[in-house]
Amino acid sequence: NSLKIEALAVLAPSLSNLVHELQLERDTTASYTNNKGKEFKVELKDQWKNTDTLLQQYQDTMGEFEVGLYGEAFVKKVENISKSLAQLNRIRKESLALTIKRKDLITYYRRTITRFLTTVEVMAVLSEDAAFTRTIAAYTSFSQAKERASREREAGASGYHAGKFEPGLYRTFVQMIASQSAYLNDAGKFASPEEFKYFNETISGPVIKSVNQMRSAAFKSITSNTVGDISEKQWFDKSTARLGLLKLMEDRFASDLIELAETTRSDQENRFVLILVSLVVLLALTVIIVIFTVRSIVGPVSDLTEVMRKLASGDNTVKITGTE
Repeated sequence: NSLKIEALAVLAPSLSNLVHELQLERDTTASYTNNKGKEFKVELKDQWKNTDTLLQQYQDTMGEFEVGLYGEAFVKKVENISKSLAQLNRIRKESLALTIKRKDLITYYRRTITRFLTTVEVMAVLSEDAAFTRTIAAYTSFSQAKERASREREAGASGYHAGKFEPGLYRTFVQMIASQSAYLNDAGKFASPEEFKYFNETISGPVIKSVNQMRSAAFKSITSNTVGDISEKQWFDKSTARLGLLKLMEDRFASDLIELAETTRSDQENRFVLILVSLVVLLALTVIIVIFTVRSIVGPVSDLTEVMRKLASGDNTVKITGTE
């Protein structure tokens, strides 16, 4: 299991890196659709290139990954991801041509991203190490929080594009923020003190302040019916910068996972070597004891046999030992 877990831990960054680009592609596509293709076209095509780079890296990694070792359920997860990715170029063409419904393209990206995120969670089933399981829980919870942050970016962009948040969109926007908080709280429960400290140091500063200010404007808009002079592009850029900070934290969890997996595997190898050496020593001692035992039995029996042979031949002068 330790080797399988380590292989999955090494795979996790490849998955999360591609998910990060797919999240940005989804939200950029949504804003492109919001603007009927008049805005975000350049950004969208640039994002396709970024996604394709990470997609190629993922495919190269999976080409060498022994999927079958992880059971039928895991194989099915990977197959579902492949099915989703096979539709990517079609979704892109239809999005660029504005021939696909916005809700359909959002559904496609959400389903694909969800399939990636649930694949990483397989590690929790395999792990028997408490520290490693804790880090997996923190990592997967944080990844789910980051996905909600991306959905918040997409919902917020729609509201700022319209200049106000209609009740349904407002509810979605607020739900994504609340859901983030819940997942971040879960991640915080499982994070180590060092990880918790890194989070507080990283997820802070002007970017977070700007996003919170824009959130406040969105909250007020439900009664004022306006978001003021905040544009969709401003919100999108600040939310993207915040997601970049969240990605740093996600990478920290992934790095800790790999380190713990390597340590667990190394510890298990050391224990195996120790057990093997102990067994060899025990076997050697057993052999020595058997040799001495056999000699202690065979020697007297041989002597007795010789005495009996002499007695049988009529030699009554032979001395019988061991009768004292």
